[in-house]
Amino acid sequence: MMAPVAPMVIAPFFLGVIMHLGFFMRGEWHLQAPHIILAHALAFTLLLVKKLVSGLSAWYGVALPFLVYLCGLLGSMAIYRLFFHRLRSFPGPRLAAVSKLWHVWLCRYSKNHLVLESWRQKYGTFVRTGPSEITIIHPAGLEWLDGPQNRNARSDWYDLLHPGVQVFSRDPAIQTARRKVWDKAMSLSAVKQYYRRITTHVLELESIISAQNTKPIVMNDLLYQMTFDVLKDIGFGQANEEVKDGASKLGGSLSILGPTTPSPWILRMAFALFPGVWNIPHWFKFLEMTQSIVVKRLNSKPESVDIASFFIEDSQRKDADMISREAVGGDCGVILLAGSTSGPSLILLFYCLARWPEHAEKIRQELRNVDYNDMTALSALPHLTATINESLRLYPAGPTFGSRITGPEGLNCEGVYIPGGIKVVAPRWSNGRLEEAYASPHEFIPERWYSKPEFVKDKRAFAPFSMGRNSCAGKKVAMSQMRLAVAILVSKYSIRFAPGTSDEMSVEKNMRDQLTPLPGELKLVFEKLE
Repeated sequence: MMAPVAPMVIAPFFLGVIMHLGFFMRGEWHLQAPHIILAHALAFTLLLVKKLVSGLSAWYGVALPFLVYLCGLLGSMAIYRLFFHRLRSFPGPRLAAVSKLWHVWLCRYSKNHLVLESWRQKYGTFVRTGPSEITIIHPAGLEWLDGPQNRNARSDWYDLLHPGVQVFSRDPAIQTARRKVWDKAMSLSAVKQYYRRITTHVLELESIISAQNTKPIVMNDLLYQMTFDVLKDIGFGQANEEVKDGASKLGGSLSILGPTTPSPWILRMAFALFPGVWNIPHWFKFLEMTQSIVVKRLNSKPESVDIASFFIEDSQRKDADMISREAVGGDCGVILLAGSTSGPSLILLFYCLARWPEHAEKIRQELRNVDYNDMTALSALPHLTATINESLRLYPAGPTFGSRITGPEGLNCEGVYIPGGIKVVAPRWSNGRLEEAYASPHEFIPERWYSKPEFVKDKRAFAPFSMGRNSCAGKKVAMSQMRLAVAILVSKYSIRFAPGTSDEMSVEKNMRDQLTPLPGELKLVFEKLE
């Protein structure tokens, strides 16, 4: 019996090893993941049909060799990653070194920020969080990742919208071309025009709060809807256009990112092979909504300038290339995705103001004799801006978002060398809580953000939260929106948690990490000031 079995075991096993060492060990395969799965399934099916037609035992003739092949393929991967990989000397969980699926499993409740923080506490500053991935938790982490002198490239995560063309492209030429258009859309003169319309939406929010007359208000959906209306208006000039369940569709599309962000190939596979499973349909509803908004905008001409107008104008130039024409839809999708951080950031900001009301009083004193319609005047208020920065330090808009691939020369991090072609991550959530960078890092101290921040030990720690070279251009609008919302509401109301709130910190304890934070329920009471 052993003679006929041996070829069915030995040959498939070595075929699996050869496939790993000869093919899958080199380059990136996340975009081909669906094709790889389908090719293996097709090969198995064809062999099974052939055996059934020939009348031989199907399981013995097909399933066993196929199983042995997978053992050779996966076994070779595991052995190589554990004992021969260039990152084998870095500390980290052994299962994560074998496969990112372990990381995905730990993130099944969308708590990647807590997973990475627990690994930092156990393994230190440089943690191997995947077969070819290093997570850096250091005051200079984001400077190494994305500073002016870096030669890192965008990682596989930025293929999320592939094959769409947009500013987050991994192609440096496309990045440069699209960033020039975005810079025009976010120029000071343009932002001032957006600001007037943002004011209208914030005043609408204030009127809703006023009508509640000190009744407890759940702020989450209210702020999500307000920020979505702002995106509609300044993004596409569609202030009066109804988009059914727009805020919900945007939020639903982000829900799939919480567990799967550590391993983008899973999303690519799910989009192609399982479009109706779990929360994946939310992503396609979001894409349909985006397409609908873009089509309406292309067939209209708003009275005032909007962000999309810069993309459309660029695409209609006489010398416009194919990239400029194709990028209109992609960059319009980026408007919605990038703008989705505003709602959660506002929720967490008002959570901070309710938890530390003395800072609301300081802001209130600053606002005396200041016209909130003057964007420049608001931006010059030190404690208002410092409070927002401190909120973003503790609760960053992208808790663990942002990854790069090191250049061919690798990355030298103060004596720690990371080889070239390695994915590196610097989570803002953990970096914002480092004692090496901040005095009393878990305390809410806006004063540390004043012009001479004596509370900060390492000024490089500011990099993750300031507007650097590669930061999202939309942060100008987001900061203006946050300043305005705080200015209007703090000047008119005292803000406190609703009576009966059993755990004030549940907002952050129940927070999920899904590209943007998804805070727990925030229920507040607004009492009008005399």
